[in-house]
Amino acid sequence: MKVSVIIPTHNSERTLEKALMSVVNQSDDCEFEIILCDDHSADFKWLKNIASIYGCMLIKTIGTGGPNFGRNLGMKYATGNVIAFLDHDDEWMPWKIKKQLEEIRNGAEFVYSPGITRKG
Repeated sequence: MKVSVIIPTHNSERTLEKALMSVVNQSDDCEFEIILCDDHSADFKWLKNIASIYGCMLIKTIGTGGPNFGRNLGMKYATGNVIAFLDHDDEWMPWKIKKQLEEIRNGAEFVYSPGITRKG
């Protein structure tokens, strides 16, 4: 199963790499496609470099529409069987996709998970 991970970005230099690592470190052995949808970041050169390092598709939005615009735009480019959203300043637990794909394989059409907030 292929999972398209859509990450809207804007000036995400401090947080994006941790978000990407949380995708790369998932415990399920499925195929991932990571789509970064940038909403006019100040340092686009840095973002292009990170996208290259992690093998991401990078889309620069036209106009400004915020994260929901980026998510919707990313879905147009997604080729996976499953679409997952991740904000550039969030991280996934290592078992997130594995547990969610188990539910999908068992017939679920839509799966979501609660957030976990940690201090520090």
